[in-house]
Amino acid sequence: MADSEKQQQCLSMPRFKSLSACQRLVNILVVNFLISPIVLVYWTSTWELITTVLFLPHDVYKSIWISFAVAVIFVFAASCAQTLIHRLANAYGVVWWVACSRVYVYVMAFTSVNQWRCFWNGWDIYTSSTTKNGLVTFFGAYFTMCLLRCSSTILAPPCVIDVDLPASSFFAMTTYCNTKPGTIKHVLDSLFTASFIPFLNVTAWRGLWVIFDRNVSPHNQTTSGLHNLAIAYVLTGVMLLTRVEWLRLDSWTEPRHWIVRHLVEVVHTFVHIVITISFWRGIWVLLLEHVFCDEKLRYWIGHASSFALLTACFSSKSLLTTDCSRDGFNSNGEGIDLDIYYVTKLWRHQMQEERSVLDKNKETYIDVTQVGSTDSGEEEEKKPVLKDKLNDNPVRYGVMEK
Repeated sequence: MADSEKQQQCLSMPRFKSLSACQRLVNILVVNFLISPIVLVYWTSTWELITTVLFLPHDVYKSIWISFAVAVIFVFAASCAQTLIHRLANAYGVVWWVACSRVYVYVMAFTSVNQWRCFWNGWDIYTSSTTKNGLVTFFGAYFTMCLLRCSSTILAPPCVIDVDLPASSFFAMTTYCNTKPGTIKHVLDSLFTASFIPFLNVTAWRGLWVIFDRNVSPHNQTTSGLHNLAIAYVLTGVMLLTRVEWLRLDSWTEPRHWIVRHLVEVVHTFVHIVITISFWRGIWVLLLEHVFCDEKLRYWIGHASSFALLTACFSSKSLLTTDCSRDGFNSNGEGIDLDIYYVTKLWRHQMQEERSVLDKNKETYIDVTQVGSTDSGEEEEKKPVLKDKLNDNPVRYGVMEK
């Protein structure tokens, strides 16, 4: 098995039942109270920086079109050139790869915020922000994505999380049709993934967000934000308590038609969409009201510090919204078991690194299992034998044997 395949196997999503209660609790707490809030700090501060400082704050229409151009160009280019980017990043060693990967994530994170901002503000300008509008846009976009079998793309932290490992697939981007890079089909697939899928995604988010704006303590932002967090955490607790039952239900649908399995995933995903958007709105409102307070310097500090912290936590790719996941294609319960195992993934990667070191040592050192004999007939003490890589002759204690 190749090294990249071993890394992928090592970092594949852990099975829910294979983890102890303590391991599951640690993963959930870290994702909900550390990684996800930092992601929200980046998105909130960057969004406000673009709106108030960077892209023509006094001309809303031009500002939206600038964000649209930035989003489509960079996402489309990164998707089409992912193989080239991977080769370039791996051309000059570890330090060069680290530099390229940080620049890549920073640019794509900034692009993701622009992508969402242009569609979101476009809806705000050209449509109303009423409960009826929110219901129509949310369910319209959601059911369209269900028909396209990509409703799970709506999910974000804390319901899904990403780590910056392994290096072999760091620059890979999943498109809607998952076509092979370097082909005309992939170019069209990338354009569809960079424009239409995000449009549906943002439409669904904004629709439910407007419903919360109009119906969850609309006259007090702080109370509204706290209520949204309460909704998110209560639903999270309910889904965790019924997690095993969901997995059993998904296993029951395994031998059935794919439509049955897809419907189960859609219902499960719908609840987590409510959790995700409720969590984001709660944190977002509280950050604007009590942390940033419409001060540009705080936006800059939040933007820089959150990106640095996520980089240090090996989770900066959680900022990106450029991938497109599909529904109903995973078997054995994987469609139900959401990827929130941040700590376990990092631990597995560390264990894999240690195993790699041991494997290299096994290639270099021979374990002597038989006892040699001396000229006097006495047994010779077991000693580690080191292979001479030039001529494959054994060496004991640095002296070549005759």
